[in-house]
Amino acid sequence: QASSLIASKVLSSDIAAYGSPYLLSISCLNDSGQSITNISADFTLSFYNNSTLIEHSFVVSASSMSYSGGIVTTKSEKTGSRFVISPLSSISLSDTQNAVFAVEIDLLDDQSAYNKVSVDFHCTGTSGGATITSDVANETQLIAQQEAGDPGTIYRFYNPTTSSHFYTMDYNEVLYLVANNYNWDYEGAVFKAEPLNSSNSCDSTNKPIYRFYNSSTTKHFYTPSAEEKDYLIATNPNWSYEGIAYCVKNEPAASDIPLYQFYSESLGGHFYTIDDAERDWVKSTLSQRYRYEGPVFFVSPL
Repeated sequence: QASSLIASKVLSSDIAAYGSPYLLSISCLNDSGQSITNISADFTLSFYNNSTLIEHSFVVSASSMSYSGGIVTTKSEKTGSRFVISPLSSISLSDTQNAVFAVEIDLLDDQSAYNKVSVDFHCTGTSGGATITSDVANETQLIAQQEAGDPGTIYRFYNPTTSSHFYTMDYNEVLYLVANNYNWDYEGAVFKAEPLNSSNSCDSTNKPIYRFYNSSTTKHFYTPSAEEKDYLIATNPNWSYEGIAYCVKNEPAASDIPLYQFYSESLGGHFYTIDDAERDWVKSTLSQRYRYEGPVFFVSPL
């Protein structure tokens, strides 16, 4: 078997592009048939306004590498526009083993000047005394300015291992998941709700959406019903109450849209969507897994 490395994007999230840091994770898979040492990840970042390249200043503020042996400290070296991230200590990456480099990048200039970021990246290592390098991969993403931690924006994640979706308005929680939890794939901003007030509650014109978490199934549950919330707290220890997730209007505006709810007994959790096409697809394709429970409350489109 020819010696090879495979580079892939685990998470290259655009969500922090208007709220530094930019978060990037690069996976380096050893497919060489033997151990690899001196593993490193190389990348360059380019910023664009449509098709126009924008000069932009940034620095690597933090980085780490995780593999089966744990998380190790890394160093970053910059040559021109190229960064090289490598572990401080010597490690050996066994055949079929994966190393994931997580990088935080602080953006130093006006972040409203661009709407697209392009990342070129590859992996390098030593195998059998020879240097091997993966093919250069590219990830280009459009950046939506609404994804700047805008108050009331709800973000969605997906966990393919457990078929779970997760929704949050907490931008710090979004950044933490992107940087630290590779089980969750970021799917973007999905709708708008009403933010909590300074007392972390809802104003009188709004009602709270309560959030629960089941650690056994890794599922979240959201309900606008105070009675259902109190019942779960009192009778079901499997569900941990996590507080108010966000608020929704008592009286929906004419432009508001319904959020639809499904329930899967086999998965032990709910699925939510505002997308009529996604709702119809789940109803027609996954009816054996999900029972449609209808709209549960109204939210605002982005």
